[in-house]
Amino acid sequence: MSESAPKSGNEAKPTPRRRPKVDRSELPLKAYLPEKNRPARWAYQSLIYSLIPGLGVLFPIPAMVFGLLGWLRSRGNAEDDGNLHARVAMFASPVILACQAGGWWLVADGLGWFD
Repeated sequence: MSESAPKSGNEAKPTPRRRPKVDRSELPLKAYLPEKNRPARWAYQSLIYSLIPGLGVLFPIPAMVFGLLGWLRSRGNAEDDGNLHARVAMFASPVILACQAGGWWLVADGLGWFD
């Protein structure tokens, strides 16, 4: 028997499809971050990172600074998003900083560092 050959000799190979662009709605955190206001984005991300127990004491102060910069930027431009992200970062950061510092105080007291 003969080998099976293509019926016509000029059949083109299928070209691979391009990868689709990443849909922002599928990403857990990035879908809710402002695109145009980078300081507000950094402030909100710093606020999220400040929730890490122990290490989070490093992030509330940058979150407050970036929040203030993002809020000032969003006030001047009505189309600029990120006003809420910046305000949340500015007002929640001192609370998180106090909780982180209190947690470190309790750890230090429990380990006898103050004796």
